[in-house]
Amino acid sequence: MKIGIFGLPNSGKSQFRRWLVTKLRAAGINAEHWDADCFAQARFEADKDMRKPDENSNIVWLIEDVRGTTEHKEITSPGEKHGAWKPLSYYDLIIYLDPDWPIYASFWVSRALQWKKTGAGNWQRESGWKDMDDEDKIVSHVRYYLEGRQKWQNEDNQLLTQANYTPPTLMVKPTWNNAGALCWNLELYDILVLIHAHNDRQT
Repeated sequence: MKIGIFGLPNSGKSQFRRWLVTKLRAAGINAEHWDADCFAQARFEADKDMRKPDENSNIVWLIEDVRGTTEHKEITSPGEKHGAWKPLSYYDLIIYLDPDWPIYASFWVSRALQWKKTGAGNWQRESGWKDMDDEDKIVSHVRYYLEGRQKWQNEDNQLLTQANYTPPTLMVKPTWNNAGALCWNLELYDILVLIHAHNDRQT
C-alpha cells in the first residue's frame, strides 16, 4: 500500500510522517517511509532509515511529497523536483496536511528563525539555498508562502474532492498541544481501518 502525505511547504508533513511510521511499526505494521522532496541528507535521526519505495506489496509505504497534487514530471533538473514525484494514480490513500492560518503562520515564524540562526542549516536542498541569514530574503520567502497559501490550498482541495477521484483522502489539521508539541486531529485507528480495508481488497 502506498500512502501519499501531501500539503503545502512547511505544513507539518515531515513530522506527521515520522509520527505515523513510528505508530504503524509499534502496531505491528510493516511500514517504511520516504521523503520525495529532494533534501540532500537526513535532517533528523528518525529519517536515517528512509528508503526509496519499491513494489513490495507487503509494505505500507509513507511517501511525503510537497504539493503532490501538482502535475507529475518524469524528468527533473539535478537537485530539484519540478512537479509531483508520482502521479496521483500511484497512491492508494492520500493524507493531506491542512493547517489553519494561525498554525501555518506559526510554522513559518519558526522556519524563519531557524534560517536566520543557521543561514540554511538542515533546510538546505541539494541545489543549495544561499544567504538564508539575510533578513530581507527571509521575509520575502515567508511572505510568498503565506500570501499564496489560500490559492494553493483551494487548488488542492478542488482536486482532492472531485467525484471521480479514486484514492480516498484524509484531511489532517496539525495543531499544538498544551506541551507545545505538534499533534493531529486523527487517530491511528482511522488509518489502520483503511489499511486493512485495502489489504482485504487485494486478497
